[in-house]
Formats: sequence, C-alpha cells, structure tokens
Amino acid sequence: MKTIALLLAAAAPQEELYVATPLTAAGAFTEGIEGPACDREGNIYAVNFQKQQTIGRVTPDGKGEVYVTLPGQSTGNGIRFDRAGRMYIADYVGHNVLVVDPKTREIRVHAHHDGMNQPNDLAIAPDGTFYASDPSWKHSTGQLWRVGADGKVLKLAEGMSTTNGIDVSPDGKILYVNESVSRKTWAFDITAEGIANKRLLIEFPDHGYDGMRCDVDGNLYISRYGKGVVAVVSPQGKLIREIGVLGAKPSNLCFGGPDGRTVYVTEVEHRRLVQFRVERPGLEWLRWQEGPSALETDATGWTDLMPGAELKGWKRALTPQDSLAASNPWRVENGLLACSGEKVKEMLLHETERGDGIFHVEWRATKAGDYNGGVYVRTAMDGKVWHQAQVAMSAKPPVVGDFFAVTPIGGEVKRIDLPSRIPNRARPVGEWNTYELACRGKSVTLWVNGAVTARWDACEVPRGHVGLQVEFFDLEFRSLKFKTLP
Repeated sequence: MKTIALLLAAAAPQEELYVATPLTAAGAFTEGIEGPACDREGNIYAVNFQKQQTIGRVTPDGKGEVYVTLPGQSTGNGIRFDRAGRMYIADYVGHNVLVVDPKTREIRVHAHHDGMNQPNDLAIAPDGTFYASDPSWKHSTGQLWRVGADGKVLKLAEGMSTTNGIDVSPDGKILYVNESVSRKTWAFDITAEGIANKRLLIEFPDHGYDGMRCDVDGNLYISRYGKGVVAVVSPQGKLIREIGVLGAKPSNLCFGGPDGRTVYVTEVEHRRLVQFRVERPGLEWLRWQEGPSALETDATGWTDLMPGAELKGWKRALTPQDSLAASNPWRVENGLLACSGEKVKEMLLHETERGDGIFHVEWRATKAGDYNGGVYVRTAMDGKVWHQAQVAMSAKPPVVGDFFAVTPIGGEVKRIDLPSRIPNRARPVGEWNTYELACRGKSVTLWVNGAVTARWDACEVPRGHVGLQVEFFDLEFRSLKFKTLP
C-alpha cells in the first residue's frame, strides 16, 4: 500500500463494495475450476488452468500461467497455504493431500488414506493442523478428516451428507462444515481428541453449497452453487447479505489483495475468476501478516533504553494542547517504568533523536477501565509533530493497534488517522502487550502482539524521538529497546 488513501480504504465512501467484476477472461480455466488461495505476494492460485490436473497462478491484474502440473492421475480441488508458503492441495482422485515446495515446486504426498472418498476442500487452524471435507457424490454422503503437520490422518466424522466447504473460526476453536446436497452448515467445537458438540448454524431452502471462507470477524462467505451468489453469514447463523458473482455456479473463494479485502471467486459457468471488494479482511490473509517480533527474530544489535531511577536520557514533553502535571508521575521500580496517569496527560520522550530503526515496547494496563496511552516515533521534542501508535481500550477509536499522527504532508502539518486493518489484538488487563514500530524511509509499520496492524508509506519526517504517552490512566512499560536499521 503506497498512500494514505489505500490504508484508509475501509472507510472510503467512494469505493464500490460487494460488486463483482471479472479478473480473468472467460474460458481461462476448465469446468473443474476450484481452489482458490492467495500467496504472500497476492497471486491467486486455482486448479485446472487451461487443462485438467494443473494449478494456475494468476497475478492481481489477471495474468495467468500454469504453476505446476500434478503427477499421475492426481487432480486438485481445494488449496491452502501454510505460514511457510507451502501449498497444500486436496487431491480428490488420489485420495491425498499434496504439498508443493515454494522454492522448487516439487510435489509430494503430505497425507494419504485409502478410506478417503474424494478429498474436496481444506481448512487450516492457527496451529497448522488441516481439516479436510470428503464427500461421496455417488452416495450423497460425507466424511471429515484431521491432517496433522506431520501428515498423520484421523477420521473425525462419517455418515454426514455431502461435506464440502470447510473453515476454522478466527480463534481456532470452531470447525465449520457445509453439506452441498442438504444445504446445511454445521459448527463443531474443536477438541484435543477431535470435534464435538455438532450444531446447525444455518440452512438454505434451495440451490447448493460449495466452498466457504471466514473473514477476520468470523463471518462465513459461502459459495451458493446454482444461485450465483456468495452468501455472508454471521457467526450466529444470520444471513447478512448475498453478492452476485456474474455466473450461476461459484465453486469456491478466497481473500487476498493488498489489504485482504478482495474476495476472489472461482466461477464455473464462464470458467474464470471474478473478484469483489469487502469491508473487512479475510482470515486467510491475516495469517500472512502474523509472525514473530523483530526482537524474537534477531536479539542482536539492540540498544537498551530502559531508564534508571532518575529517568536519565528521558525528558517529559507535551503537545501544544496539553500541560505537564504539577509533579512528575513517571517512576522506575522493580525494573518497570510506570506512570500514575490519572487526571494527567503525559508524554515522555527519549532525548536521542533517531532515524530509521525499530522501537520495541512492552506495556500493560494494571486495572480494568478505559485505559489510554501511546507509543511514539519520529516525534518533535516540542510536541508539534508526532507519530503515535495508540495504546487504548475505549468505546471509540483510536484503539489498540491504530496509528495516527500530526505530521507534515506536502509542506503543511495535518492530522492523519490509520485504523488497524485487523481485529483488536489487545491482551487482557494485567497481561503484557508487545509493540514494534519500524521506520524505514517514508514507511512506518506497526506490529502488535504477533501481527502487522497498520502501515503508512508517506511519512515525510526522516528523524525524531521515540517515546511513550499515558493519558488519564495508570500504565506500566518494560523492555524499551531500539535497533538502528541500515
């Protein structure tokens, strides 16, 4: 994302949402078009490009090519990627789950079971476990399987109707499965032993079901084969809306695009991919944003900024609309930097000005309530220019994971607001949260508790101070570190 406008696309009134347009030309795929899934770079993969047994790769602007051809009689259906970028394919002819190495494109069998009917679609849980739907179209029955990261297979259910679309809830606790012929969507609790507590989420009176995927809020996007729509269903089983897909037979879908808010649909009638924009990102896309902190990845080269009892190296500052408290509310005790923030709004900046680098901060609220604070980078000591990652839990934004600033834009100081693209990642009161603000050139990226929540690529301030803010609440900080980037 190259501009503020793109980062704020979720709120942009001029953007047309839930309106499908073609991505590829008609006839680019066979009638077996299925899949699909997106890689980290935003390419879309779907099965049976140009001919059966292939996997096609399509760029975001619609240019396609054969990525791999499956061996023997193997023919793909659902596709998923893991965090390492490996592609997993449900091979309904070979009774396999195949895996493709992203570097060599070597194809091997990840899992096989002779008891499988026709492995159809895959879901992946946060821990890397796969779940596979397995219908028998001839007998209108279906099974469910769990496939471990080690390739071990466990049958979870049998005697169902034609199991097809499948996905796991954002918290990894619920498995959703639909049945094409019965037109029912079921929810199961995921347990250590398998699945339990089967209950009906929603049932439709007509047409069929095919693939489905979750967004970051847990809403299910379900392909309605024969009706020509994607149905959006809440976690409570309420039909939110239906989106037409320019053809009667949508077989499956995935989320992608630069912000995770583009839905790609495999459309059988015209044998093509179509796309439409939505308000919230897909869960699958969010997985590409997740990963370890920079400190966890490489613990070398960091400067420790934790102050001693005298707060040496740090200075209390203020923005023009604020005033300093009568007495210093900042203190260091038991290795923690704490601020008694009730009735005050305090900014504490490190006195050393810095350019490109990563500011690592851990913080926590010590009591329940509408806590408020922030983490600063590239901020002026007089407070007239500042860039803040919000540390707040309140009724209205900005909240934890949001980024906003008062900063020069085109020679004029303006306010910008960049809401997080993903759900609030704040941890419960008393638990530590980890922030990393990375600045390189004009780019500022905010990483919160395992995922990138906001990115801005138009910062015109090359240097400034890092710091902290507490507003009308008590907060604690630790592990203040800075790593200069080359």
